[in-house]
Amino acid sequence: MIVCLDQCAISELAKVSADSDPLYELKHALLKAAEGSQVICPVAKETLAETTGIASREQRRSIYDLHCRLSGARLGGPIWSFKDMWKMINEETVALARSEPSPSAFERIRWHSIDDDQLAEKTWSTITSGKKRMIERVKAHTLSPAHGKPVFERSPKGAVLAVEHASHVFRQITRLLAGEPLQESDHMGYTLALHLKE
Repeated sequence: MIVCLDQCAISELAKVSADSDPLYELKHALLKAAEGSQVICPVAKETLAETTGIASREQRRSIYDLHCRLSGARLGGPIWSFKDMWKMINEETVALARSEPSPSAFERIRWHSIDDDQLAEKTWSTITSGKKRMIERVKAHTLSPAHGKPVFERSPKGAVLAVEHASHVFRQITRLLAGEPLQESDHMGYTLALHLKE
């Protein structure tokens, strides 16, 4: 069984030490199942960044140690991780183009620099500044007044993103076929186009 633990979940589980805590039973059950190869909890890429950015080295270490035990690490070896979204999109697009089976959503990685306090500070600064810029863009956006009944009453989550990604891929592949240089401005199709070019 594959279990995805987000940053909040793994952080709370890592804090548990006393068996009187309500989460102790869950933590114990997950560890027991992982040791028996019945459960594995791959690390999400967001968890890598968010854990690296935690100020407390002790807290970073406790999350790291627990997640390694739950994600298949053995004797300091690599751990199982979810692939990031763009890598999955690129690999799935190539597989479709080649009529190949769907790629795995998981990969083996090494989780480094957990004890680096300077990296933690820099990572957290990057996360908070990125969030601040996102909030500023949202606040600066002015909604157009709605007139009449909306065309779409409900839009599937991610639909706009999917259309934008398809547009980037289409333009990059058009450049490949025409022998023209790729453009980094169409970044969501850039890596895939490089892969196809090779």
